[in-house]
Formats: sequence, C-alpha cells, structure tokens
Amino acid sequence: GIFVYPPAPIASTESAPGIRLKAIRDGIQDYEYAQMLKNLGQLSVVDNALLPIAASWSNWSHDPNALLNARTQLGQLLHQLAP
Repeated sequence: GIFVYPPAPIASTESAPGIRLKAIRDGIQDYEYAQMLKNLGQLSVVDNALLPIAASWSNWSHDPNALLNARTQLGQLLHQLAP
C-alpha cells in the first residue's frame, strides 16, 4: 500500500500523508495515551475506557465514535494529571 502521496499530483513540493499513515499514527498515539496513564497508576480508567471498544483481537467495536470518545476521555485525563 501507499503511505504517502507524491508531491506532483497535488501541486505541492512535499509528500502528503495517506489515510493509512494517519491511521497508523493514530494507533501509536492511542497506545501512548494508554501506556502513560498506566504508568501514572490509572490502569482501571484505561481498562474502563478501552475494554468495551476492544475486548480481544476478534471482539471489537466498529463504532468510530466510541474510539473517538475514548481518545478524548483519556486525553483529558492526561491533561488533568500533567504537572
């Protein structure tokens, strides 16, 4: 698959990220949020936010709003806990 689009077709001098690259970046950031909160002793909050969305590799929600809401919730908690 293509992760970036070449600059020529979009009249730019730089490559543009594709949707696949953005999805990978979002997944990495989701993991980082969860790991930072776990390191801050917030494992129960992480589990409560994420287990309803992705209980296992074969049991996960197809609702994009559920993931967006969990990202928002975890991000707000990280912001509150920031020194």
